[in-house]
Amino acid sequence: MSEEINRDVIDQLIELEDGDSSFAAQMINEYFEQLIVKIDELTDLAFARNYTAVGKLGHYLKGSSACVGAMALADICEEIQNFGSLEPTEENDTKLLAHLSHLANKYPMLHDQMLAYINKH
Repeated sequence: MSEEINRDVIDQLIELEDGDSSFAAQMINEYFEQLIVKIDELTDLAFARNYTAVGKLGHYLKGSSACVGAMALADICEEIQNFGSLEPTEENDTKLLAHLSHLANKYPMLHDQMLAYINKH
């Protein structure tokens, strides 16, 4: 498991606008707004037992999470992505829903952590 947030990535986001941290904060906020919608989509797909679509969306979220430095979320999304190659079973359903719950519970704390880091700049 990697670090919770990748400060180097966040620093690079800040440097994109010559050290203007408001741009990085806006990007992070937009990412988290999109994540909330995507968690709902993932949940719907999980209940529909559409593991292929779950895997694809998990892959997408893994990449976007890493791009903003949300490494703990990227790790969870990688676990979710791996369900794309599994067969829907009751056991897998339970595990998938546990990962989705972990993602939903983890993101608010990480969002706060990332914004606090940005605000120190």
